[in-house]
Amino acid sequence: MTTTTTTTPATEPRLRVNDFALKLANVNGTGSASANSLLMEAIFRMGVPVSGKNLFPSNIQGLPTWYEIRVNYTGFVARAQEYDLVVAMNGQTYERDIKEVKTGGYVLYDSTFPLEPGLTRGDVTFLGLPLAPLPPGEIGAVEEHDRVRRRPAGLLRRAGGAGRGRDGDGEAAAH
Repeated sequence: MTTTTTTTPATEPRLRVNDFALKLANVNGTGSASANSLLMEAIFRMGVPVSGKNLFPSNIQGLPTWYEIRVNYTGFVARAQEYDLVVAMNGQTYERDIKEVKTGGYVLYDSTFPLEPGLTRGDVTFLGLPLAPLPPGEIGAVEEHDRVRRRPAGLLRRAGGAGRGRDGDGEAAAH
């Protein structure tokens, strides 16, 4: 069960159970689609109504891609207009992604590459997570930057058992 407490200026805090939306902003071709699907499947296997949508504005590797997950105890599956949490792993789309976080929401970002000061908002909590140590010297190559951005998706895939069959024993499950 996921519980969130929200407040609005005109009301008392309200308890929300199994009712949130999150958006994962990634770079296409980094394996994020698999990791994102595993996250949604994990929520589904907990018995919580969930829907997910992968958005590829382009199928060209290196361009932005988003995965939206909506958890809703009543079973609503439409896309949310604002998000409780945005996992921002694509520096190209930080500005757009941060605008879509609702007041009181959270942005999780790779603090190895700091946010520009103009991107922060006072009504949102920013959670910086250093996902990769800086290599000696500057990161000058785009390839190095992309390699660092792929690391979270790979960790999530390994934690979720990607590469194993649906029944978890290395064999594809019979359907």
